Amino acid sequence: MKLHFINAEKGGVGKSFITSTFVQYLTTKGVLFYLVATDRSNPTSTNRYKDREDSRIVKPRYQKFWDDSVRFVIFSEAEKREDAPDELFELAIERDVVVDLAAQTFRPMSQWITKKNIFQLAKKYKVEFRNWFVCDGEDDSINLFLQSINYYQDKMPHILIRNWGRCSDWEYFEENTELQDAIEQYRVPVIDFPKLSDGKRIKINARRWTFEEALESPEFKIIAKQDIKRFLDEAYTALESSGAL
Repeated sequence: MKLHFINAEKGGVGKSFITSTFVQYLTTKGVLFYLVATDRSNPTSTNRYKDREDSRIVKPRYQKFWDDSVRFVIFSEAEKREDAPDELFELAIERDVVVDLAAQTFRPMSQWITKKNIFQLAKKYKVEFRNWFVCDGEDDSINLFLQSINYYQDKMPHILIRNWGRCSDWEYFEENTELQDAIEQYRVPVIDFPKLSDGKRIKINARRWTFEEALESPEFKIIAKQDIKRFLDEAYTALESSGAL
């Protein structure tokens, strides 16, 4: 089974939207998986399954999925919570797991992996790791990726996602020698995640819609729905091109 970390280490790069697209891909393909949120204050990817007016209520159409497949796990440096992420590994023995990582999770996550000898256990129980790192082309985003890949090296395969929904000029990315050297050294797949127009993306997020709800809504007309379908097709192609699924 695969444990997919959707990562960025900083906020505002479109990570949760990409997570939701990843989830839609697995759903479309009929893959059985767990969706795990690690940010209880703002679990964006899981909030899509809740009523917009009352976040305590799960939408009836998603109640079965919610009960069966949605989980919450906290990464914390606090000693009393150091065992909380253990559940992720137990889940990954059963089926694939998609983890929407909160910002600033590197320290507690790396400490958990090291202290619990997670990589050694993974070999025994045949659990594979994937670190899908979302980049917005900014210097801090690139440096956070370098921090992650230099720490985990070949113990955790990384996939670097260039999010075109957050950046349209990747010249600095391409000219960053340290980054390009790391990509080559660790054979990191780099994929281009397509842009969905801001208006459509903002409305989908504001309504807390899944993509299937967006495609059903009368608020989007024929051409707008076609744009969403094209976006999903391009996103799925990008994900599959990584060879990490």
